[in-house]
Amino acid sequence: MNESQRVTPTDWEVPIFPVPMIPLPGRVFVIMAPPRLKSDGGIYLEGQDCAIGSKHQPDYGVVVDLMYSPNHGLTPDRLKVDDKVFVKPFDGAWLTHRECDWIPEGRQLRIYPTPGDTWRDGIECILED
Repeated sequence: MNESQRVTPTDWEVPIFPVPMIPLPGRVFVIMAPPRLKSDGGIYLEGQDCAIGSKHQPDYGVVVDLMYSPNHGLTPDRLKVDDKVFVKPFDGAWLTHRECDWIPEGRQLRIYPTPGDTWRDGIECILED
């Protein structure tokens, strides 16, 4: 990744949408950043709005809801709403407009952890502004 491709906290303009669900204890909801690529004849152009396949979604987003649970190691000093996080590629439970019509087209909500994991298994790091 060259310097012009590096993602910094100032690049994070993640439009938030309402999430009409309540997480279970130990669960974290992350709204993923919108895609930053556009296909033009098979060539991807950075910075162009588009709806592209899930495999091209960014692996960073913003925590929009969570349910603290000391039994699951999820406490306010570890993670909170509005934290900017990087997540493991292809991890978490994914929801899109196809599953939930309240999610805007081309956007994605991920839920962590997946069964058998802890929230730390899917969320790689938390960025400091």
